[in-house]
Amino acid sequence: EPVLWAHYADRHFGAAIELEISSQIGELHKVNYTNIRPLIPKKFINPDHTINQNGYGTIIDVLTTKSEAWSYEKEWRLFSGAPYWRKCGNLMIIDTPPNIFKKIILGCRCSADNFDEIYELISKSNQQGSEVWVALPDHKNFEMKIFPVSKH
Repeated sequence: EPVLWAHYADRHFGAAIELEISSQIGELHKVNYTNIRPLIPKKFINPDHTINQNGYGTIIDVLTTKSEAWSYEKEWRLFSGAPYWRKCGNLMIIDTPPNIFKKIILGCRCSADNFDEIYELISKSNQQGSEVWVALPDHKNFEMKIFPVSKH
């Protein structure tokens, strides 16, 4: 979807990652699209403004609900207990189980420097089985096509 690339991949300068998800990583939830905003009942809110454990399902409902205007995204959200983020060069990355990244899809405007940096990160990580692809605009239809790429 060209619109998703524009919204979430920095106008085609960024990348998208296709993940191989298992239940060991976290819980995967489909987003619900509605025009009614979910609320968190007061009984689930502690005096220190944290959410008590009885409110877990309600919190998931809140975090997986978006306006119907966004339904074209067909989004899923992954909730993981303890992500481990770290800075690597100009990027923030998460320590992940080996080969969870099935594909890394570069935007059609991704710079050569970012391309090289992504390849370097893959080679130094536990994601060496990842395939690198590039998304290019289709010349006949308003859609993106992906193609495998290799470093030089």
